Amino acid sequence: MGLFSEKLMYRILLHFPIVIVTFALALLVTPYDPNSGIRGLANQIVSIRAAQRLPSRGISSLYGTWGGSDAAVIELRENYVMDVERGVAYHYRVLDEFRYRDGGNACLIEVYDIKPGSNLRRFMYLARNSGGLNYFGYSSWEDYEYGKASASISLSRRMLE
Repeated sequence: MGLFSEKLMYRILLHFPIVIVTFALALLVTPYDPNSGIRGLANQIVSIRAAQRLPSRGISSLYGTWGGSDAAVIELRENYVMDVERGVAYHYRVLDEFRYRDGGNACLIEVYDIKPGSNLRRFMYLARNSGGLNYFGYSSWEDYEYGKASASISLSRRMLE
């Protein structure tokens, strides 16, 4: 008789499939949210996230006038973001900053008191890529969490400053 008795081994072998099936069902029942429940725990363990949380260096590299093919679209400064087409500036707050392994950086900002018809959205994810800026606008926090952008565009730096 070794470390485990025969009776204990049978018990372990009998319950092992039950534990696996229960875990699999729990994964299926858990709503798809990358930060909660069993799926959130798995994502933290495996660290699936593309952006790494690193010390803040500010978002000053994103400051400037950004536009599309022929016209400026937004102007981002320290205290305001401007909808250039409408000529209206809005205050914003930086909610999160990201630095990517490839050297790019991004930020998530909340824009206050947006007027109807504005090109800006309440939550804006701005990501710097090689020579450009990717803009993703979300009307609500829930839209941001579920990745449902109501506006997205690739912008380039404009020399209108």
